[in-house]
Amino acid sequence: MPLWAIVPELTLASAFLLLLVAAPFTSPRTTRAVYVSATAVLLVAAAFTVRMLPWSDQNVFEGRTDSID
Repeated sequence: MPLWAIVPELTLASAFLLLLVAAPFTSPRTTRAVYVSATAVLLVAAAFTVRMLPWSDQNVFEGRTDSID
């Protein structure tokens, strides 16, 4: 599986999980740093996505379309 195809999703998931863990331990004065970090993560994921726009379509998960029933 080409991991480059899911880098934006991996970036968002891992960074926001870290932010969810770190946010309760920040003081009210440093809460702004959490907001700035979240915005930076969104911008990085958007940059990865824009970089991938000219790529051709590809099946990332082996073309499986079955649902869990």
